[in-house]
Amino acid sequence: MATIDAQARTEQRCILARNPREKRLLARQCSAGALTRLYPGLYMHPQYLAQLNPFERKMHLVRALHLLHKQWVFAGSTAACIHDLQIPYMALGSKIHIASPSKPHHNDCAQLQRIHNPNAEWEFVNGVPVTSLARTAVDGVNTMEDCCAITVLDSCLRAGVSEEDLLAACSLPNDNVNLLRTMLPYTTIASENGGEAYTHAVITFRLGFARPRQQVEIVDPLTRRIYRTDYHWETEDGLIIVGELDGEQKYTDPSMTRGRSVNEVIDAEREREAALRRAGVDVIVRFTFSDVLNGESLRRKLKQAHVPRA
Repeated sequence: MATIDAQARTEQRCILARNPREKRLLARQCSAGALTRLYPGLYMHPQYLAQLNPFERKMHLVRALHLLHKQWVFAGSTAACIHDLQIPYMALGSKIHIASPSKPHHNDCAQLQRIHNPNAEWEFVNGVPVTSLARTAVDGVNTMEDCCAITVLDSCLRAGVSEEDLLAACSLPNDNVNLLRTMLPYTTIASENGGEAYTHAVITFRLGFARPRQQVEIVDPLTRRIYRTDYHWETEDGLIIVGELDGEQKYTDPSMTRGRSVNEVIDAEREREAALRRAGVDVIVRFTFSDVLNGESLRRKLKQAHVPRA
């Protein structure tokens, strides 16, 4: 068991059985609570699993499944993960998507979703066969929640895929080309991560507010320090509004706190707000990703901040 586990961790994949004896061993370990099953026949130690974010968990699954099913071409949200597109974790889901010339088989597990594509264009990414960027985005439009699909489009456009490439990839009868055309005006390549991109999609596509500028540099006239805003609006009557997406990571993630305590991070945020106001910002509206997911909560905050409608 130790050897099997060590090899899986080295290869950054789930634990899998190589023969019937190991299959029985892993099943017993899972029944005893020593292992967690992520997919039929694929396991991970609970402590190790807890250390991984949703993206890393999905990639551990992908690497193990690729060993078992060399012929699979990954598609949809799974392909987006393999391509390392910036999408919110919730868009990854628990499903494994593959491009398939056939419809679901009677022996497919509930976690496996086949995307019907008899002539899928595919490529290798780190040795794993996956649909092309453009095809991955089109599958996202067909299968994902709207704002999640827009974040995938954002990443593809940032990677150099053109709108013409995306439209040309709509080659199957069930491709929703009209929805793709509707989404394209709401895309952005300015977001720094999937959360920011998803929030931009919710603000504009779902809630109907004016398209903000992103990563606008503002210079504090007192300290000459430069700050970049998450979302930035200027109204017709000259009002400058800044939207700030807050998250727990800002206060707990060592890569973001840079060794500072929570109080020091809060003090830095207060100084940031003071600097933005000294630079002429009239309104600062702060919201969390929970507000974004709620929708109505975000709508209320943006309306109270006088963010213009589209």
